[in-house]
Amino acid sequence: MLWFVSHCSSSSQREFYVRELEKYIDVDIYGGCVELGARPDPCRSLPNKQQCLIDLFNSYKFFLSFENSKCDYYITEKFFRFFDRDFLFKVNILPITMGAKFEHYVELAPDNHSFVYADHFESAKDLAEHLLYLDRNMKAYLDYFIWKENVFQRFNETVNNIRKVSLAKSLTLDQSLLCEVCSKLHDENYLNTKRNIVNIADTFNPKKIAQIKMRPILLASF
Repeated sequence: MLWFVSHCSSSSQREFYVRELEKYIDVDIYGGCVELGARPDPCRSLPNKQQCLIDLFNSYKFFLSFENSKCDYYITEKFFRFFDRDFLFKVNILPITMGAKFEHYVELAPDNHSFVYADHFESAKDLAEHLLYLDRNMKAYLDYFIWKENVFQRFNETVNNIRKVSLAKSLTLDQSLLCEVCSKLHDENYLNTKRNIVNIADTFNPKKIAQIKMRPILLASF
């Protein structure tokens, strides 16, 4: 289990909870709190800090996301970092939360089974037993990450829908453009004016992207 901590003492008394937890499960502590036996952050001064953190997180199954205060909606980056785009599909580690109420975490989390809420257990020993069970039972552990499959599926569906819409718009634009050009070519009044291909391109596409498509059509028509 991994824990990053800077403040040694807290109003939530998380440090005492972790000390009790350590009696039943190993906790590796990193950060600035030497009093708790914290080791220096191994990624702090590295130029590739992000990748270092990803590798570090992926070497553990559990992360203590314990806040220094127990307040309504007090949920910090300790919890959110695993749901942002930088870590979402790169890190698989289960947050163990303490701080706000359970329902407040649920409101902000992608799924109510995407984290373990410490206060659901009567003691640190009970929590440790549950985590040790998850450590032994891979299926039960991976159930906490099913929400990622749903997110990935919705992401793919969204991307595919965007591609379909973009393709449809592109085809509609091309067809409309060609029809308009064809109409102009059959309009004697238009052909007798001094307008040229550049003017036509400006009419239908200010960036003149369509000019490349129209030139061969005009040459072939004449």
